[in-house]
Amino acid sequence: MKTSVLMATLARPGWDAYLPDLIEQSVAPDQIVVVIDRPTSAEEQSTIQALWPSVTFVFNEENLGVPRALNRGMAHVTGDYVFRADDDDGYRRDRIEKQLALFEESDADLVLSWAEGIT
Repeated sequence: MKTSVLMATLARPGWDAYLPDLIEQSVAPDQIVVVIDRPTSAEEQSTIQALWPSVTFVFNEENLGVPRALNRGMAHVTGDYVFRADDDDGYRRDRIEKQLALFEESDADLVLSWAEGIT
């Protein structure tokens, strides 16, 4: 069973602050797909890809908005399970592990999680 994480972002400063939370999960995802939902230069694309070589990037030529950007990203996803991520949210290191366990225990088609305040 393969897992993918899918994120759409405008890649504003600090957008990647929580990527380590996703990369360093207790059950690591097989793939992370990030859609940069705005025009970017070839130089910026190269810089982003060099900073995060384990991430698959999709670069939009224009801002499509989150739903359409995610749909573009889904075309690149290879996992049996897809975990949505936002660029401004931190993630517990056991998020994928716990959600996979819920999938297996319940035979659910969709598993959601609730926010936890961090102070």
